[in-house]
Amino acid sequence: MKLFGSIDGTPIRLLVDSGASHNFISHTLVRKLGLSIDDTTEFGVHLGDGHRVLSRGLCKELKVQIGDIQIAVDCYPFDLGGVDLILGVAWLEKLGKMRVEWRKMYMKFTHNGREVTIQGDPTLTRTQVSLKSLLKISDVEYGKVVWMQHIEDTSLVVHLSPQQQAQLDTLLAQFGRVFDDHHSLPPVRPTDHAIVIKPGVIQPSCSPFSSPVILVRKKDGSWRFCIDYRALNAVTIPDKYPTPVIDELLDELNGAQFFSKVDLRSVMPFGLMNAPSTFQATMNDAFRPFLRRRTWEDHLQQLTTVLYTLAHHRFVANQGKCYFGQQSVEYLGYVISEEGVAIDPKKVSSVLQWPTPSTPKAVRGFLGLTGYYRKFIRDYGKIARPLTDLLKKDNFVWGPEAAQVFDILKKVMTTAPVLALPDFAKEFTIECDASGRGLGVVLMQESRPIAFFSKALGERALTKSTYEKELMALVLAIQHWRPYLLGRRFKVLTDQKSLRFLLHQRITTPDQQNWLAKLLGYDFDIVYKPGTQNRAADALSRIHEDITLCAISCPQWIDVEQLQQDVYDDPALAALIQQLSVAPDSRQCYRLVHGQLLYKNRLVIPARSRWVPLLLSEFHATPIGGHSGAYRTYRRLAANVYWRGKNRDIYRFVAECDICQRQKYQATSPAGLLQPLPVPERVWEDISMDFITGLPRSRGHDTIHVVVDRLTKYAHFLLIKHPYSARTVAELFCKGSRPSPWHPTTTKFMGYLWLHWAKYWYNTTFHVSANSTPFQLVYGRPPPALLHFVPGETIVEAVAQELVDRDEILRQLKHNLHRAQNRMTKFANAHRKDLSFQEGEWVYLKLRPHRQQSVSRRVNQKLAARFYGPFKVLQRVGAVAYKLELPPGSRVHPIFHASLLKRAIGARQPQIALPDSLADEAVLFEPAAVLAIRTVMNDQQQVNQVLVQWKGKPVDEATWEDTEQMQHQFPTFSLGDKANLEKGGIVRDTSVGGPQKTNQPILRVYSRRHKKGIERGSGVEGDG
Repeated sequence: MKLFGSIDGTPIRLLVDSGASHNFISHTLVRKLGLSIDDTTEFGVHLGDGHRVLSRGLCKELKVQIGDIQIAVDCYPFDLGGVDLILGVAWLEKLGKMRVEWRKMYMKFTHNGREVTIQGDPTLTRTQVSLKSLLKISDVEYGKVVWMQHIEDTSLVVHLSPQQQAQLDTLLAQFGRVFDDHHSLPPVRPTDHAIVIKPGVIQPSCSPFSSPVILVRKKDGSWRFCIDYRALNAVTIPDKYPTPVIDELLDELNGAQFFSKVDLRSVMPFGLMNAPSTFQATMNDAFRPFLRRRTWEDHLQQLTTVLYTLAHHRFVANQGKCYFGQQSVEYLGYVISEEGVAIDPKKVSSVLQWPTPSTPKAVRGFLGLTGYYRKFIRDYGKIARPLTDLLKKDNFVWGPEAAQVFDILKKVMTTAPVLALPDFAKEFTIECDASGRGLGVVLMQESRPIAFFSKALGERALTKSTYEKELMALVLAIQHWRPYLLGRRFKVLTDQKSLRFLLHQRITTPDQQNWLAKLLGYDFDIVYKPGTQNRAADALSRIHEDITLCAISCPQWIDVEQLQQDVYDDPALAALIQQLSVAPDSRQCYRLVHGQLLYKNRLVIPARSRWVPLLLSEFHATPIGGHSGAYRTYRRLAANVYWRGKNRDIYRFVAECDICQRQKYQATSPAGLLQPLPVPERVWEDISMDFITGLPRSRGHDTIHVVVDRLTKYAHFLLIKHPYSARTVAELFCKGSRPSPWHPTTTKFMGYLWLHWAKYWYNTTFHVSANSTPFQLVYGRPPPALLHFVPGETIVEAVAQELVDRDEILRQLKHNLHRAQNRMTKFANAHRKDLSFQEGEWVYLKLRPHRQQSVSRRVNQKLAARFYGPFKVLQRVGAVAYKLELPPGSRVHPIFHASLLKRAIGARQPQIALPDSLADEAVLFEPAAVLAIRTVMNDQQQVNQVLVQWKGKPVDEATWEDTEQMQHQFPTFSLGDKANLEKGGIVRDTSVGGPQKTNQPILRVYSRRHKKGIERGSGVEGDG
C-alpha cells in the first residue's frame, strides 16, 4: 500500500509492505535531507534473479509524518527506485492489533491511545519491483543478508502445464544471450538510421549544446534517456515508411490461444523523427519468415524462430518486460486473449479516477482517452455529444447534463464487452438503424459483436426523412468497415423495409444518387429485420430520443366586445348597421355577420376609435410589424381591419415614427447645393492643402503635404513624418522644405519662394537708428511701391509687353476657372436638393457609428441608429450649415452640413443625451414611477415584478421588470411597500416615490419583452 508522507517537511512516497522484514530508505533521500548514517556491519540484499547488492549503515530514530501522526523508525539505506521509504515488519510488529484491507488500501491500529486510520493513495503509480519477503538470514561472508523477491505487477495469469513450462524454460535458456546486457555498440545492419534534412538548414555553430536532454522515469523506476529533438524534427524530411495500425494487428489474431510479447532494449534516442520507421523497416527485414500459429506446439516453434532471429541479428531484449506463453497479453491499452479483445483494466481505472474537468483542455483529454476505446462502447458518438459541444469556442459551461454524460462514460467503460476477433473466412453481418437524433451500426459474426459505430446527426441531417437517415446509416457503416467488407459478400440487416429494394428502385434525389454511387463495388444483401429484433443497432441510435409535441395556434381578438361597443357608439356606423339589418344588400361591400360590421370581410371600426393608435402601433412598431414602410404596414393592416381615412392615418403614423426616423436611411437626394469658393484675384493669395498618407517609408518620411495655389494650380510638395500636428504642419509651411520630391538636394523652399520678399521687406523698412530706410541710404531715393501694372508706366517696351502678357494670362485663367466652377456646380446640383431649415425647427442628426468614434462606440455598429435627436436649430451658418442645440457634454462640434440633417415630423420627445459609450442599441433611461405589481412563474420559480414607467416615456411604454433587479440597479428608487411586494398583492399608488438620485448611473438597459408565466397580481395605474 502506497501513500504520501513527509520527513522534516519534505514530501516523500511511502510503501507499507508486510513482506519486508525491515524498514528501508533510499540513498537519494538520505543525501537530499543530509541524514546521518551510523556505521554497521556490511549486509547484502539477495534479489530474486540471483543478483546480490551490498549495503551498510543505519539511520536511527527517523521521524516520519504520516497524516496526523508522527512515528520514529530505524531505516537501512538502500536503492529502492520507485519509492522513498519502505515500512516493513520491523514497524508493523510494534503496532499490535490492527486491521488491514489491502484491496481497499487502508489499515486501522491504535497509536498513543487513539484509533488511527491510514488510507492509501490510488494515484501513486505502482512499480514493477516491490520488496516482498525481505528475510534476514545469517551469512559468513556478509554480516547480514536480506532477500528481495522480484514480483511483476500484472493482471495476466499464465496457465501452462508443467510440461509446457519446462519446454518454455528450456527454450529461454537456449537463447539466454538474447537477454544479456551488452555494453558495446550494436553491429552494422542493412538498415541504418539516416536524418535527411531540408537543404540550406545546416549552419556553423560554436555552441556546446545541440539538443536538450530530458530524463523520464519508467514504470520499473529506471530512467529513460530522452532528447528534445523538436528543432531537428522541424527541418527533417519525414520518412513515409508504413507502420502497422493496432486495429489491423488485432484482426490477425483470430483463433490464437497463446501469446508472447518481446521488448527490445532501446538503441536509438527517444523522440527522434523517423526512428519508428527505421525500426519497423529493420523488423520487417528480419522477421519475414514469421508466421502466426494457434496451438502450443505451433506457438513454441514460432517463438523459437523469433528468438533465433533476434540472436542472429544480435538484438538485445529486456527480459523484465517480456512475456512468453501467455493466454492473455496486454498490448497498447488492449488485453488480447482467445476470447477476443477487451479494454485494459488499468485504463479503466484511470477513467474512473479522472477528476471532474474544469477546462476545455481537461475535457479534451478525457474524450481522447475514452475515444480510443469507442469501438467497445455502444453509441459513443451520441453519448459524448454534450462533452464535444463544450470544446467549441467560448462554449465551456459545465452543467448537470455534462456531469451526467461524464458519469455515463465512466460507467460504460467498466461494462464494455469483449469484442470478438474477426474471422475473414466467415461472413460478416451489419446491423444498422437510424433515429431522430443519431445513427447506430454493429459489425458482427455469428451474433458476436466485432465493433460498434455510432454518429450523432448534425443540424442539416436532422431534417432528412426516415428513409434517407436509414440509407445514410447503411452507407456510413459500409465505408467505415471497408477493409472488412470489400471483396467478400456480406449481409446488411435493417428495420427499414423499403431499403430492401435499394438497388432496384428509382433514385429521385441527388443525395440518394451520391450515396448509391458509394456502394458500387460491394457485394451485399439487404435483409429486413423488425425493430423489435434489431435491438443492438436500434439502442445505439435511440439512447436520447426526443419526444414530439404537436400544437396548433391561431390568433383571436381578445377585446371583440369593446370593439363592437365602439362601433355601436359611432352614429354613422350605427345607422349603417341598422340599414343592413333591414336590407342586407343595400350597401355594396358591407355585410353584417353575427352582429359584427364587415367591409370586404374586414372588421370595421370607427375612425376616431381609441383602438386606431393601438392597432397602428401593433402592426408597425411591434415585432409583427417590424417597423415596415408605409405601404407594407398598410397591406398588413388592411387585411384585418378597416376605417375611413385609414390610408392617411397609416402614412402619417409611419412618417412620425421616432424609431423609423432615427434608424432608416433617406431614399432621397442629399441636401445642400454645392457652394464653390470664389476665384482668387492674385497668385498665392488663396491656397488649398491636403495630405497623401500611407506611403512606403523613405528616410523616415511617409506622408506628403501638398500645397496648391488655387489660381494657378501651382503645387509644392513637402515631406513630413508621423506623428504630426497642426502646429508642426504650420511651422513646416512657414519655414519651407524641399521644393519638389524629385530634387531632394536643391535649395530650401524658403529661399525658393519667400527669400526675395523677405529681402524686399527688410531693405524698405524704416530704421530708427538711421532715421531712414536702407534702400534710400544706398540709392538716394525712396523705394518704389509694388502695385499692379498700369500701361505706360514703364519706358522699356520689353518689360511692358511681358507685364501685359502676364495680366492677360491671369485674366484668361480666371475666366476658365469660372467656367469650370459653373460646370461642376451644374452637374453636382443635379443630384442634390435645396433644403433649408428655420431657427427653432427640430431636426434629426445623422452620425454613422462605423465612421466616427467621437460620440459613441457600439458592439453592433451596423445595427446602430443612423440619426440622433431630435435637436433644435439655433442658427444658420453660411449657406448650407446649421448650428444645433446639442445636449451638454457632447463631444462633437455643434455645426453640421444640411446633408446630415433631417426634419423631424410629429410630436417631439425630449432630446436624449449622446452617450460616450454604449454596449448595444437601446437607450438608457431612469425609472419614474411604479404602476403595478405582479407575480409570475419563470423557470418553475415565482418571480416578483413591477410595472415601471420610465422618465420621458408615456404610460403606454411602461415595462415589467424583476423586483430584485430593480432594487439592485436603482437602490435609491422607492418600489413601494416591500412587504406587500413579497406577498404579491395589488399595489397601491406608487407614482410618487421617495427621493431619487438625479444622475443615477445606469447599469443595465431595460426594454420591452415578453415572458411566459401566470400572473397572480395585477395593478392599476396610479393617479399620482
